[in-house]
Amino acid sequence: MFKRKVWNVAGLSRDKVASHAEFTGKLGLKYHLSADLETDLMQSLGFRGEKKMYGKVTQGAISSTFVVSASGKVQEG
Repeated sequence: MFKRKVWNVAGLSRDKVASHAEFTGKLGLKYHLSADLETDLMQSLGFRGEKKMYGKVTQGAISSTFVVSASGKVQEG
């Protein structure tokens, strides 16, 4: 699936743009991080919701990885 393809990598979190700039600069990352301060996009994509952390149920980011085609379709792995 990944052979001979051109990929763009992006990240999404509720952190502020300034925080993303500091993070990518510190680690030398070459991809874009988008800020979703209100978590609307994260929720619509299923990246934010209920999860357990240290035995406590909380709302938070759900780590996710997916591939989107050039036409915008989410690819099945």
